[in-house]
Order: sequence, then structure tokens, then C-alpha cells
Amino acid sequence: MKLRFIYILALLFFIQTEVKAQCGGDDFMDFCAEVLGDFNFIKANKINLSNADTNKDTPTVQYAQVLSTNNTYCITACYSGSGNMILELYDRDHKLIMSNYDKVKKKYYPVINYICSATGVYYFVYSFSGVESACGISMIGVK
Repeated sequence: MKLRFIYILALLFFIQTEVKAQCGGDDFMDFCAEVLGDFNFIKANKINLSNADTNKDTPTVQYAQVLSTNNTYCITACYSGSGNMILELYDRDHKLIMSNYDKVKKKYYPVINYICSATGVYYFVYSFSGVESACGISMIGVK
């Protein structure tokens, strides 16, 4: 009986480790959904550095999304492990609008809110600092 219990514990440990290693983003869905609060969910972007653009100094993953004038958008940055996930929002001309990282204070924020001033395509660029391999999810909500 004792041996069977140890076997089950070992099996559960390996199953749990494999789920975390898959880096699918589903582990973060519930937490990020809570962070959106009263914003209406639009889209979830799964971030995995194995799919990153490695032509840059810092590997990045980019998604495009149409945002509409006078809407307020809530954008989350949920990740697993050490380091920090950086979220940068660019306009259609690839001009940086905002980031969840404040370079002056050297502080990361898990959520940014953006009031859209012009309808168009916006680019969400994700990267990680302090790690070579990481994953996460970013949810976009509108109000």
C-alpha cells in the first residue's frame, strides 16, 4: 500500500512537471481573465519565445489587432517563471505608444490601460527580460 502511494505521488509529480513545461498559455487564462475585471474580453495572445523573432537583440513575439477610437483597452501581461514579460504597444506607423515597463522607475506593471485616439491596426510586441526561455499570455479587453 505504501509503495503504491509513493508510485502515485511520483506519477503526479511527472504529470505536473510536463504540463508546466508545455508552455501553452492555458495555465494563465484564469488569472488573466480575473485581471481584466469589468472589461469585455476580446482576444488572448499566447506568448512563447520558441516562436520569437530572433533577428533582434531581444527575441520578440508580435501580434496585430484593430483598435477603435474612444474605446478603453485593458491589456494584461501574465507569465510563468522568473524574469519579466515586457509588453509594448505600437501604432500603425510602428511608433511606440506605451509599455508596461517604466524605464525611469525600473518597474514592470501586469496591466496597462489605453484610450484609443484613432481607429487602426496596432501592434502588440512581447519580450522577456532576465530569461532566455519563457512563456505567458496577454489578454485584451475593451470597455
